[in-house]
Amino acid sequence: MVMGTFKLLRRLRSDRGGVALLEFALSLPLLITITVSGLEIAWYALCNQQINQLASQAADNAARVKNTIDETDINEIMAATTLNGARLDFNNRGRVIISSIQLNDAKNGQWIRWQRCTGSKSVASAYGAEGKGKTDSSLTGIGSSTPKMTAAAGVAIILAEVRFDYKPLITSRLFGTTTMKAEQAYVVRQRTDLSLTNTTNIASGSKLTC
Repeated sequence: MVMGTFKLLRRLRSDRGGVALLEFALSLPLLITITVSGLEIAWYALCNQQINQLASQAADNAARVKNTIDETDINEIMAATTLNGARLDFNNRGRVIISSIQLNDAKNGQWIRWQRCTGSKSVASAYGAEGKGKTDSSLTGIGSSTPKMTAAAGVAIILAEVRFDYKPLITSRLFGTTTMKAEQAYVVRQRTDLSLTNTTNIASGSKLTC
């Protein structure tokens, strides 16, 4: 009986069948974790890149309009932004705020002359609403740098702020459901009138006011 038990134990010890399968089973959780983490990091980076691109495109397009800029131009720019962010469901989970900033008449601060928004996310500009700084020095500039970016006399800066509720691809353990932020600013080129016109008589309800 004892000899038979020893023989059985020796056979089990020398048996290597199923080792590869066992090793794979032990490493599978780690492999899945690495794969999921890699996909989630790549998706986060892709979303962040596209949010920055949306901000850049919106600001650049608004700054490029020559001579005068109209409510119709803004509506078209916003429509393009929404379309470019369609695969992220940007219209439902994001918001873009375009502001035209210039030196106020007293020349003691910056002035948000006009501001337009689109997107379902409820969020306000980090720099204030339309009209801020018109009669005071409450707005000293934009951006996080020191000194802040400011518009010189007779020039306007178009600022695009984008906010987006990030939705994880697989799991929220890495980044959660954070709000992505992007800001891009461009100096207006070849525009003689810095106001926002409405030559096409767009109704108040169709204006993309904030």
